Amino acid sequence: MRVGTLKKTPLLRKTTPTATLYLTVQTPKGNAIVSVRGFAAIRAAEKPKREKKPEEPVPLLVTPQWLQEHLKFGRVKVIDASWALGENMHSQYATKRIPTSMYFDIDQVADVTTTDLPHMLPKPIPYEKEMEALGLTHKEHVVLYDRSGEYVASARAWWTMFTFGHKKLSVLEGGLPAWIKANGQVETGPPPPRRERVTYKAGRYKSRLNREWVADLRLIYQLQDGKGQIVDARSPGRFNGTEPEPRPDVRHVAFRAQ
Repeated sequence: MRVGTLKKTPLLRKTTPTATLYLTVQTPKGNAIVSVRGFAAIRAAEKPKREKKPEEPVPLLVTPQWLQEHLKFGRVKVIDASWALGENMHSQYATKRIPTSMYFDIDQVADVTTTDLPHMLPKPIPYEKEMEALGLTHKEHVVLYDRSGEYVASARAWWTMFTFGHKKLSVLEGGLPAWIKANGQVETGPPPPRRERVTYKAGRYKSRLNREWVADLRLIYQLQDGKGQIVDARSPGRFNGTEPEPRPDVRHVAFRAQ
């Protein structure tokens, strides 16, 4: 008796037996009769494939009204990225913030091990752990805001996350002042705790550093030689050296095109 294999058929299900076949099989102790029950296999009705709904384009800037609407359905995660020199912005975040928002601390989300320079781009693994502590995954739509409404801190946080491959990022237009003006709800009292990193499964947040968005010192020197343009975003007084540098032990350096 030849034994073969059944060809795999998708979406098969068994019905009641359709026939019973009796066979005589020779064994060491003599002949034996065995029965083989047959089943009819039918193909289940194939469901039509659903067309994937095109994803909503991610806007660079969102209005307070847009954010209010999307927060109702839990479609976005909100991050307070406020920072100001010489101020404790974390305590201000604890005093007043957009509901459900977590705090992005640029002093912590930075390279604090290989350099003593402030706010340098973090290494990938520490960065991923910080994002996990904020309860984020790389697939979520994140809206960043700051307390000044001038986009300096929120734009820097946007750049950091975008450089590490997070695509769904927006900045709240006008920041917290615009949110309050639009009658957005404000949360006070102790903020929600950060999630303990040790409880996270390894690799929950995935990042991919795009080095094309980062300028190293060699590139800066090349641009200084006339191969590109450098833009200084500091105030005119700091750029021209007519105002004192607010950071301690930081000397004035200005690159000028030849």
